[in-house]
Amino acid sequence: MKSMGGMAETLEVRLQEAIASKLTHLEFLELVLADESLVRNDRKIDRGVRRAGFRDVRRLEDFDFSFNRSIDPNHVARSPRP
Repeated sequence: MKSMGGMAETLEVRLQEAIASKLTHLEFLELVLADESLVRNDRKIDRGVRRAGFRDVRRLEDFDFSFNRSIDPNHVARSPRP
């Protein structure tokens, strides 16, 4: 399952979860496909960041909102992210 790396990474955990929660086949499939989608999106972002050649990578979680009080952290948290 090389082309489905995200799914392969979480399959065992999802199988256990499906059995314990008595998930339907469709619910199980939705979970593993969501896992795959998240992994692919994360990899896409990582590739973009590497290609951009940023000297330092900064994340919003690390931003010091006390530095500039005109920035509303709640507004930033509600903003859509890639």
